[in-house]
Amino acid sequence: MLALRERGLTPELSLRRIIVPYKDYRAVFNPARLNTAVTASFVTLFLPVIARFHTRQDTEGVRNSYWHTAAFVAVWTFPIFALTGPLAPATTVTLFGARYSSSAAVLAVLSVGYYVNVMLGFNSYTLQVCGRIRYLVGVNVTVATLNIGLCLALAPHYSAVGIAVANCVALITQNLLNQWALRGAIGTRFVDREAWTCYSIIVVAGAALWAFELLVSPGIVASVAAAVVVSAAVLAGSRRALQLRETFPELARIPVLGRLVG
Repeated sequence: MLALRERGLTPELSLRRIIVPYKDYRAVFNPARLNTAVTASFVTLFLPVIARFHTRQDTEGVRNSYWHTAAFVAVWTFPIFALTGPLAPATTVTLFGARYSSSAAVLAVLSVGYYVNVMLGFNSYTLQVCGRIRYLVGVNVTVATLNIGLCLALAPHYSAVGIAVANCVALITQNLLNQWALRGAIGTRFVDREAWTCYSIIVVAGAALWAFELLVSPGIVASVAAAVVVSAAVLAGSRRALQLRETFPELARIPVLGRLVG
């Protein structure tokens, strides 16, 4: 036992090497999943609209509704992404304490995966409405296999960060494959021309926040302030792409929300 302790191979240390990375991952998993909150809330509005257009065989209506909704999800999820992605260090320390500061990288990687997965819109739901069930099953099986393989390859060397990278790659791959199939299902480009401005602004805004984090290493107050300012700029620059009043006219009846979508 003494020889094992000298070599750093005690059972306690071995157990710690397994448990600590898992705790780092588990702690930030739910904050990263907050990037899907807007999608989960908005899908109840999207599905009836898209199903109605599809039943009428109105492909243009399906396409316009899809991209307006995608822009909405991307813009309104951006504040969550800003705090859990580029500004993850301050968010992690604030939520879990300094002892979990190493989990910031895990949170940032997971946040990128979830945000990219939702920012292009409800492609999986649209494919379901269009009857592409077999394709979706094939994509899900392929992505699950990819995720497991990457976890087995990366986890032993990179611990929680490796698992986060595996999940991030799987989420992005799933979204890209679904988006590729959507081109034929509703006759759209991979990214619609009207949405290019919105997504370009989001990419630039995310890069600016990452640069701010690297140069300044802000605390939570400065991080929240930066997230609010940049998110407002993203919203202001994307209002034309949203067109929510035309897509969901019932939103105009809600006093506060009606002004925001006007």
